[in-house]
Amino acid sequence: DRDGDPIGVALVVQDQRPMRDLLKNERIESIGTLAGGIAHDFNNLLTAISGFVNLARTDASDPEAVERRLAEASLACERAQGLTRQLLTFSRGGAPILRATSLADVIRESASFVGAGSSARIEVDADPDLWLAEADAGQMGQVVHNLVLNAVQAMPEGGVVRLRAGNVPAGRPGVDGVPLPEDRVRLTVADGGIGIPADQLPRIFDPFYTTKPAGSGLGLATVHS
Repeated sequence: DRDGDPIGVALVVQDQRPMRDLLKNERIESIGTLAGGIAHDFNNLLTAISGFVNLARTDASDPEAVERRLAEASLACERAQGLTRQLLTFSRGGAPILRATSLADVIRESASFVGAGSSARIEVDADPDLWLAEADAGQMGQVVHNLVLNAVQAMPEGGVVRLRAGNVPAGRPGVDGVPLPEDRVRLTVADGGIGIPADQLPRIFDPFYTTKPAGSGLGLATVHS
């Protein structure tokens, strides 16, 4: 009342269960997407390992060629171990393992691995004074791997895939045009393929959506996750 004494109580009750169920379903979908993406990448790595080992067998009379093929297979095994660690990380809640990371090193290793044996040429350009990024090297490796793989597959007759890493100081416009609140490192990837039809653009990150006969539709979904 006018004297400040309570004369009634208004009680508002809201059922939070629908929101909790929605968030739970989104988390389950996210887990499925990332786990499926890791399985997709793992299959690619196993295929590469098998291929390099078989090539080493055919080059048995050339010790240098065998050593080169086995080195490639060993690198693929290391990447498979990285994916395993990534899956273990996600099983603990999905939080990335953030460390001061040289994205230039991650980009060069992942891109060269995907480009090996393809008709495409991979070009990597990084600022000479590129800042270290607080990032999960395993996750960033997956991002680069899948982007370059899609780029290479978009150019069956060959072409150039360009990866560029540069510093973007705080205050500069971000991808959406809004000034960045802090220093960032920007990675851009471009290829010379025919591009993606406008009507397919809204769906390219949807899990299991693919236009490739042998595609799984998980590569770009993993990148987005």
